[in-house]
Formats: sequence, C-alpha cells, structure tokens
Amino acid sequence: MNDVEVENYPQTGVTTTVKEYCQTDAWIPSEDKSMVKMISQDLYFSGVARDVGLSLFVDASVNCEHLDLASGKKYVVPHYLHDINFDIDDSGKTAVNLGCGQEWNPVHRITPVRVDYREEVEPDLRMDLRDMSGIEDSSFDYVYSKHTLEHFQAQEAKRILSEMVRICKSGGEIHLNLPNVVLALKYLEAGNDHETFWWHLYGRHEADWDVHHTGFTSTRIGKWLTEMGLKGVIFEDKLNLLVRAFKPPLPEWFDEFQVLFEKNRT
Repeated sequence: MNDVEVENYPQTGVTTTVKEYCQTDAWIPSEDKSMVKMISQDLYFSGVARDVGLSLFVDASVNCEHLDLASGKKYVVPHYLHDINFDIDDSGKTAVNLGCGQEWNPVHRITPVRVDYREEVEPDLRMDLRDMSGIEDSSFDYVYSKHTLEHFQAQEAKRILSEMVRICKSGGEIHLNLPNVVLALKYLEAGNDHETFWWHLYGRHEADWDVHHTGFTSTRIGKWLTEMGLKGVIFEDKLNLLVRAFKPPLPEWFDEFQVLFEKNRT
C-alpha cells in the first residue's frame, strides 16, 4: 500500500501516514471530534483508512496475538466468544454442534442444539458422542463439529462420523473443522516452532481429554465421507481443515457453487 497522507489529528500533533497507523497504538477522535478513545492499532487503522476513502478486506479466520509492548504479555480473542446474531435464520431448519465445548456460535445462522459430555460447558444435551442413540435419524439439516473427532481413536471417530450422517437429514450438510496436520508439519519442518502447530498434532494437554488420538488429511476424511454416501465434498485448506459435505440429494445450486468455489481457489 502506498503512503496516504491524512488529516493532522491534534492528539499526535503531526501529519502522519496510513503506514504509521499500522505500527502504533494511538488516540483517535470520536465521530463528533469532541472526545477521544483509546483503541487498538488494527481498529484505529481501519478508522483512518475509512476517513481517507479506502476500503479494507478483513479475513476474520485469522486470529492474531496482540503484544503489550510495556509488559510483554500477549493477548488473543478466545474462539468461543458469542457472535452477534443480526440475521438469524427463520426458515425452520435445524442444526446441531457436536462436541460444542464453550462455543455458542450459530451454524448457518441457526442457533444449534449444543451437545457435549462436559457439564461445565452447559450443553443443551449432555451425551458421549460414542453413543448418540438418543438422537433420532434425520434430525438436523446441519450437523457441525469443530476440533472434536481427533480426540477419539480412529475407529471411534469413524463411528461418530457415521452417526453424524445418520442424524443428518437428506439434502442436509455436514460441516467439520479439523486441525490441519499437513500444514502444521510443513511449518514445523521449516523451523517454525510455534506452539499452535504442536497443538494441532497432539492437542493442548490442558485436561485429560485434551489429547489427539488421530488426525486427518483431506484425502482421509474425504474417503470416509464418500464411503458413507456423502456427495460434493468440499475442502478449504487453511490453518484448520474445513470440510463441507452433502447428504444426497445435492441442492440445485451445487454445480454452480462448485465452479465458483474452485475458480476462487486458483
């Protein structure tokens, strides 16, 4: 980005540039210019960019650590914070979050039934995922699970996945969020020893259950899903391996969506 000169804010006493706003926490005037607020550098930069007519693209899947230069302490926003639900789906469709943990986020704009065996996370349904016989066939339009399957032995994980297919309605979707072990290994092999990549391989070991007993590549999980009769399996290869699969029949829009999805990946 080229440097863009902006107005001379009285808080800094100097005319500065967009590049400098990326580097320094600062005081920023409120909209009426009558008050000032302390705000972090990324939001400050966003406000200044807006003021000079720039548009920003934000990848919300990137959750960076923020370093307090005075204390050396790092801060990060927890992944389980609630989303602000401006547009909740009222179509009557249903969703379930299996192994929900502390996550309360909607699934496809639908408030899900939260399922977990740990009482302290206050699930809607307390259940060991190795026995989901209490959930009827074809109960949900969307079946979602984030960082859960890897905590089970491989054969257990496969049985849980088959149960996810069972409780998913025909024409419904299964969404998985899995640690990307391939990417983690690449970074570690390249000398990037960040703790996150070790977590993706082995778990955090912060509790007895917080250990990984298996792992997934797109080839492995894709093979399991297709063997179970799912179609149109789509992968997004990020820090996490994001998987989306459809229980037949495929939706009418799928072919056009797949073309656009593959085009955007290249």
